[in-house]
Amino acid sequence: MTLCENENKIYSLINDGLKNNYRSVFVVLGSNCNEVSIKLHHILSKTRIGIKPSVLWCYKREMTGKNYKKKKMANLSNQVKSGMVVEEDAFEVFNSSTNVDYILYGECDRVLGRTYDMCVLQDFDCITPNIMAKTVETVCGGGLIIFLLENIYKLEDAFEMKMDIHKKFGDLENEKMRFNKRLFCSLKKSKFTIFLNENMEVLNISKYKSKKNELIRKENIEMENKSKKCKESSSGSKKYKFMNGLITKDVFKENEKIEKTKEQRNLLVELEKIYSDWNNKTIISVTAARGRGKSALLGFSISDAIKNHF
Repeated sequence: MTLCENENKIYSLINDGLKNNYRSVFVVLGSNCNEVSIKLHHILSKTRIGIKPSVLWCYKREMTGKNYKKKKMANLSNQVKSGMVVEEDAFEVFNSSTNVDYILYGECDRVLGRTYDMCVLQDFDCITPNIMAKTVETVCGGGLIIFLLENIYKLEDAFEMKMDIHKKFGDLENEKMRFNKRLFCSLKKSKFTIFLNENMEVLNISKYKSKKNELIRKENIEMENKSKKCKESSSGSKKYKFMNGLITKDVFKENEKIEKTKEQRNLLVELEKIYSDWNNKTIISVTAARGRGKSALLGFSISDAIKNHF
């Protein structure tokens, strides 16, 4: 795969994630993984419009570049302005110009409730499923999740990697390590995951295919089918006709600008069907991961119901 094809695939995945408000995952293998994460952050900042993306960087061992002197940073900023930057100082330039929160894996509780545009998970052998859940959920829709597999050049080598958590269970020589294999096998099947090496080359194990607007077209088709079903089901009820005329035509178009994902739109249609039936006394529960817009969606549906006297 040529350099141009690699760049197009990476840009395409990040663009799809931003348009559909989905998180994009990158798994980086090799020795210089830090440089790849910096380049991915640069691509994300170029693709997005607005404030420079914030970063959550999780690690356990020594973090090169975290502690630096103010004078050196002043010199680096001058070098950036003049266009004379040494590649070795790229990480320190990244630190000086980006809002980066460095968190030890043992301090992950501190990030609960916060939101970042990008999460970097370094020192993979120190990760546990609980830590991964706490850190990954802080990434907003359209953001990046990056796993750094230092000094690992084949994904199969990561399947049997000795993790720190295994030390608590004593001798596990005769036991099989299943978590890593299941995790990376599921990521291999994901359409929002790309595997990279240290040279920013997309590995063949990546299932993502860059097709322009494929997801958006699919989303629009699903929304059209949903609206058609609503119109067909509302033909026998005058009250539902009233709701269909006001909500689906006026309010739905207004909410369409605010809603971020197709799941929000589909659920709003389902909620409209439920509370439009005056004789239906139903308890509704909405479950989703953190940051997916549950509260906003319930606010939309309640305001629609009040507006239409339900």
